[in-house]
Amino acid sequence: MTSGRTLLLIALVAAVGCDGPTPTQPTPLIQSAAPGPSGPPPPSPVTNYEVTGIVTDEGGAPMPGVVVTMAHYTGAEVDSLRWPTVSSDASGHYRIGFTPYLLGGSFVARAQVAADGYEEYWRSLRTDGRTTFVLNVRLSRLTRIAAGESTVLSVLPDDGDCRSYSFMSGVCGVVRITISQAGRLTVQVVSDDTMPAPQLEICCESGNGVVGNPVTLNVTPGPELVLLIGLGQAVSRTRSFKVKTTLEAF
Repeated sequence: MTSGRTLLLIALVAAVGCDGPTPTQPTPLIQSAAPGPSGPPPPSPVTNYEVTGIVTDEGGAPMPGVVVTMAHYTGAEVDSLRWPTVSSDASGHYRIGFTPYLLGGSFVARAQVAADGYEEYWRSLRTDGRTTFVLNVRLSRLTRIAAGESTVLSVLPDDGDCRSYSFMSGVCGVVRITISQAGRLTVQVVSDDTMPAPQLEICCESGNGVVGNPVTLNVTPGPELVLLIGLGQAVSRTRSFKVKTTLEAF
């Protein structure tokens, strides 16, 4: 699945497919053909950037050997995309340096942090003049349910961004749904508070993500579906949701 995005939205909107990358394989940024009538922005000054932090699990325990990637451009050309990576050390700490081309004047890189058994973490980094960042990452274990089951999911303010065609960059909850038989799947997510219900995206129907809340689509046994729960940018506290699924067999 591919989709065009303007240069200014590269850091904010990402693509998710039914078949995602492996934990050590970064997912490409998406670039459109033309940024606007005035052409691409002038090259940014050559500046070295550095990101440091610690990777932990849900309980706060340091995670060694986790792959940390800073996907960034080194110029306005499509083929200038680079994915430098490092691994967290025995205490979970990492340090990575790179020299990016600043898209839109402020987008530095997209952090991607991956470990087997955990959801891949995404976060876009923008600069306000800084050249150093501290990004501490807490990875969440994969949450899986079978179609027809329900679960309760807590989403924290420091969870990663959604990898979505439809959502602007923001905090994201993820649930993976396995399909055992063909049918009509309906998914609804209900909040335990008075905040507006989140927007959902689930992949795939005819190769496209379905957006809404609830969402309904035809399914067949095969690769698991990925449900994204998009909360946007203004997340200041942990929110809890009930994820309900029903499957009407064909």
